[in-house]
Amino acid sequence: MKGKPVSLGMIFILLAATNVVIKSQTADNPVVRNIFGKVTAIDKNAKQINITTASGETAGIAFDERTVYKRVPAGEKNLEKAVDSSFGEISVGDQIFARGQVVGASASILARQSVLMTQGEIAQRQENRREEWRQRSIAGVVGAVDAARKEIKVQMRLREGGQTELVISAEKALFRRYQSNSVKFTDATASSFDAVKAGDQIRALGTRAGDGSRFVAEEIVSGAFRTISGKVASVNAEKNEFQLVDSQSRQTITVFVSKDSNLRRLPADKAKELVQKNAGEDKKTAPKTSGAASGGSTPGIDLINLLETLPKFTVAELKPGETVVISSVAETGAQQLTAAIVVSGIELLVGTSSSSSNSRKILNLDVSLL
Repeated sequence: MKGKPVSLGMIFILLAATNVVIKSQTADNPVVRNIFGKVTAIDKNAKQINITTASGETAGIAFDERTVYKRVPAGEKNLEKAVDSSFGEISVGDQIFARGQVVGASASILARQSVLMTQGEIAQRQENRREEWRQRSIAGVVGAVDAARKEIKVQMRLREGGQTELVISAEKALFRRYQSNSVKFTDATASSFDAVKAGDQIRALGTRAGDGSRFVAEEIVSGAFRTISGKVASVNAEKNEFQLVDSQSRQTITVFVSKDSNLRRLPADKAKELVQKNAGEDKKTAPKTSGAASGGSTPGIDLINLLETLPKFTVAELKPGETVVISSVAETGAQQLTAAIVVSGIELLVGTSSSSSNSRKILNLDVSLL
């Protein structure tokens, strides 16, 4: 029976991590290697190319009359839709997967199979993927994980305020997870259901089912993020980093800002508006009698919903002594981290809280909602 077509996203995520050498079992069988990377150089006369793999390795690929060439058109989601191609279609910057015989003791191979994704098709596919995630994804914080049922309960904050719970069916989902050295969504690496823990932030692509309280996931990206607020101790614009004194632990942490970090400044008038709005919401959710639970949660100052409307800034514009809040991939006890989000201009917001730990709860910075 013919199997279900495999997602192209799944294939290329796996290929990106593929650097497999299949060793010969006898002297008659050649050593075969699978290799995937970006094309960096082309020798048309020799029919050879150089590629760089995700690990930074440089390898050579040679082609001959026995090579089978395929190309994946933009918009296609599995390799069954690959079309015939040729060596002449390969350009620098394209991505290519090749399988073939290892040549001598080098990292090069003589390709028997070649699957190409051109730069234009990669860009188009990335845009298609972004739009798909915008239209068909949900995001929130993991409340509980049911390993037996392969289900994940997620607390989602609604744009109009308040929260709702959704159960994600993850039995057939492809998993990826954020790593500590990158906050970029596309850099998340292959993972598994077992890696998802309560408290993680999660994004899932799929379809709502039943009455809308369940969600059947096709892909899931998770990560353990933490929010830290504190005062800037020093700034090193040349290294694109600054030191922050954590308002809770009082430890000094080095914060690295990558090209993918999102730096936003909260204007004073907007900060005042948020404080006033939050004070009004607090009154609505406050307990009616002292000592009794309110049955609700303080909405908090939801920065994430307005993040993209705030003006950007650079590390060089930070000043020692100003207060910022950051979100990053969590690492226990880490004294160095890469920022996913940095928001400055929050002095008035932090001042609305009676303690530094409460200020973290007020300043919602869920990366999963980006």
